[in-house]
Amino acid sequence: MRFGVGASFLKFVSLAGVAVAPLIAGAAPAAADEVIVRVEHVLALDQVDLPTAGQADFFAQVTINGRTVKSKFIRRADEIRPDWVMVVPVRRHHGPARVKLEILDHNVLTKSTLVDINRLPDKRDLDFEVDMRRCTVTGFAETYKCGDPIKRAGDERRRAQITFTVDVRR
Repeated sequence: MRFGVGASFLKFVSLAGVAVAPLIAGAAPAAADEVIVRVEHVLALDQVDLPTAGQADFFAQVTINGRTVKSKFIRRADEIRPDWVMVVPVRRHHGPARVKLEILDHNVLTKSTLVDINRLPDKRDLDFEVDMRRCTVTGFAETYKCGDPIKRAGDERRRAQITFTVDVRR
């Protein structure tokens, strides 16, 4: 849902009353496409939070072509099915959209902790590209089509498994 108030205001897409993604208000539909990242499932594969803090407080962060969107966090759950939908506008004819997907553990007193969802050593987030015309996702061992479930898991300390989909709206 978009609100045509003025280009200087930042508005949010809302699903079930939860603000999930900023959009530039007043953006003309012909000027931008949208990349949609939907996080469907997150499962802690080891102790993500500090032992004294209990279970994880997961949230997702998506950066597309330099524009970052965060989901709300879910308290004290090592397995969640959040259905976070993050929508980011992308200028048309900009080429493939470069996407960084991160899962973090929310901390109250310290900086949030980046959770490992990438099997590569010393790489905790996922970086991939979305071909806006062909609606394909590349940057993994295989190429996915828009809407295909993508499942990845980390291999280092404080790791999790994530299932998500990517789509394009024009």
